[in-house]
Amino acid sequence: MKQYRIEAKKRCFSDVPGAVFVSQSTGDRGMYVWDAKKGLVKFKGCVEFMDATDYGYGKNFNVTAIKKKYYDFPNREEAWLVLPDGTGYLWIRIDDQIEFS
Repeated sequence: MKQYRIEAKKRCFSDVPGAVFVSQSTGDRGMYVWDAKKGLVKFKGCVEFMDATDYGYGKNFNVTAIKKKYYDFPNREEAWLVLPDGTGYLWIRIDDQIEFS
């Protein structure tokens, strides 16, 4: 089973059950968690990530909450696909694979 797909080099999706995107924009101190089935897009200005389906924002968390749940966290301007792998999580960097919308 393929873990994710990229459409038109601008939108990334994953149908893996329990998969999420975790991102941090340029100006934010918080981390955002996105449902991977809705997808993720990247915008210019400051690097900003949004839901690819309805261009909404994900749920905002602090670094401690992200580390506690997913055992790691993204740096600024990064977005990662986080897949449950049975014993923890597999992190796949995705922001460098999609172009700005």
